[in-house]
Amino acid sequence: MNGETIQEVTHHKHLGVFFSSDLRWNIHINYIIEKAYKRINVMRKLKFILDRHSLEKIYMSFIRPLLEYGDINFDNCTSQEKETIEKVQYEAARIVTGATKLVSISKLMSEVGWESLESRHNRMLAKIAVTLNVLSFVLTIVSLTVPSWYYWSTTVVGLTAYIKFGLWKWCGEIPLFVSGCFRLEDSVHPISIQIKVARATVVLSTLPTVMAAGLAFLNFVRRRDRRSLLLAAGLLSTVAGLMSIVGTVVFVVDNQIEKYFEDEDGSIQHLDLKPHASFALCLTSGLLNLTGALLYIIDAFCVNRNRVANTETRTEIQIENRMCR
Repeated sequence: MNGETIQEVTHHKHLGVFFSSDLRWNIHINYIIEKAYKRINVMRKLKFILDRHSLEKIYMSFIRPLLEYGDINFDNCTSQEKETIEKVQYEAARIVTGATKLVSISKLMSEVGWESLESRHNRMLAKIAVTLNVLSFVLTIVSLTVPSWYYWSTTVVGLTAYIKFGLWKWCGEIPLFVSGCFRLEDSVHPISIQIKVARATVVLSTLPTVMAAGLAFLNFVRRRDRRSLLLAAGLLSTVAGLMSIVGTVVFVVDNQIEKYFEDEDGSIQHLDLKPHASFALCLTSGLLNLTGALLYIIDAFCVNRNRVANTETRTEIQIENRMCR
């Protein structure tokens, strides 16, 4: 590059994360484990000086952030490497509680009330999904209230005329003809079935959106993750996303919109109506819900995988404890 040869290396540290040429994470994980245990040793020296609350603060402030920094990058590391990272938290829990290495891991974590690092990482997916649900709900409400699904404008003799067409009303500014906002029901033509379908689907899509976010929040306040709640949230979010997209498409392909702008003799004013802001907002809302649904489903399967892994880990620990006895 620029006449200089770029040196080829097996690994490179970028923003605190080691990236390897073989796409493995053992170098980075060994790095954070070594760094974390140095701080664990400091905790061990302070355990007879500081109280339990202070030791917990030290772990939460200086050790756990180190273990979780950039964990979204090395989420595909091996299960053994993940367990190695978890062991750092187990050791910190022993120091905080004064427990020995023979204590049951499940009882130890129950005593300190800490979530596993894997569980905390997986909850991040659900939190992102809830954020997408909330953003989707806001975009849907805005798209419903703003009459800007279709837009037309023209300039003649220096005068600009425009029309904005929405689900419930249309607003326009046509010099010497019309100015203001009017309900679609006030038109001489009845509301088309396409508009009724669009109204129903878009409005009703807000209900499963709120329900999905509510189920995810209920899962947050529980002590343990429930796969069923996350799957239900994913299903509701999928339904909401599809309803928003279907309602948007049905409304946009309605070829009867121009009837609302007929002349007095019944001839149609051929207006070059184009999809506008609300169309994009509602379509984006549906895509956000579908993305949130995917995150919920991924999180649900991660919960099941962690449950199996934790069961295997507890079995191994129980075997080790029996052998020690």
